[in-house]
Amino acid sequence: MTAKDGAIRVELKRADVAELVLKHELLRACPLVMALGDRAATILGTGVGRRYPEGTTIFHQGQPGDSVFLVLRGEVRLTRSQDQAPVELGVAGQGDVFGEGELLEPKERSCSAYAGNDVDAVELTRAKLLQRGQLPLELHAFLTDVQTQRRKAQDELSQFLDRW
Repeated sequence: MTAKDGAIRVELKRADVAELVLKHELLRACPLVMALGDRAATILGTGVGRRYPEGTTIFHQGQPGDSVFLVLRGEVRLTRSQDQAPVELGVAGQGDVFGEGELLEPKERSCSAYAGNDVDAVELTRAKLLQRGQLPLELHAFLTDVQTQRRKAQDELSQFLDRW
């Protein structure tokens, strides 16, 4: 168990993360794993399993970001502080990814993430994924698509709210 910025982060038992994901029927069919295809085991094998107890902050808005997470179990709440009041952006559940924007281009986290209940996740760090010089093409394409879809949804919501 490690503490960082007041958050508790527990590493899962040393297990082959790729094997854990690929043996689970629902996770094996999640969009990320499907997009990675034959390279899923290799790419997921670079990840580290994490366990976050309910209420634990996974990362804070404004922190440097260099990783993406795949939720194995539980729900992650994503919030953004605006005028000191947190606004919930969404929930990431089993098979969902979050933190993709900061993996694609390292920058500060655009939102905060915390465990809505007990969460198990795989953290894929930029450093491990870049060992061969660039992000795997399948991963880059998938995360770019996810980021584009989320930006479009946020823009549509902003436009809707601006009309009120």
